[in-house]
Amino acid sequence: MTELAAAQASPAADAVLDTLISHLDAEEPVLRELFPKTPPADIRRLRHAIIAGAPRSGPDLVLGLLEDPAPAPGYTALTGDLPRPVRLLRPVLVRRYKAMKAKLGI
Repeated sequence: MTELAAAQASPAADAVLDTLISHLDAEEPVLRELFPKTPPADIRRLRHAIIAGAPRSGPDLVLGLLEDPAPAPGYTALTGDLPRPVRLLRPVLVRRYKAMKAKLGI
C-alpha cells in the first residue's frame, strides 16, 4: 500500500518540484538585485508579512523540507522568526516529517 501511494504521488511531486525550480530560477536574479537595495525596515516588514501569511498547518512539512536533504540557505534566519512554540517543537516536527517520508518510502 505504501509503495503504491508513493508511486502514485511521485509524478505529482515531480511536477511540483519542476514548477518550484522554474519559479525560483526566474525570481532569484531579481531578488538578488532587489534585496541589497531594500532598507532593513522594509526587509523586517516583508519577513513579518511572509510569516503572517504562512499556512498555520503543516509546520512539520515546512521544517522538514527546509532541512532535507541539507539545511536551506538562510535556514537559521528563517527559523529564528518562527513562533516560539514552533521553534520549541522543531525536533518533534522534524521527526514527524522524517516518519512521514519513511512511510512513503522516500
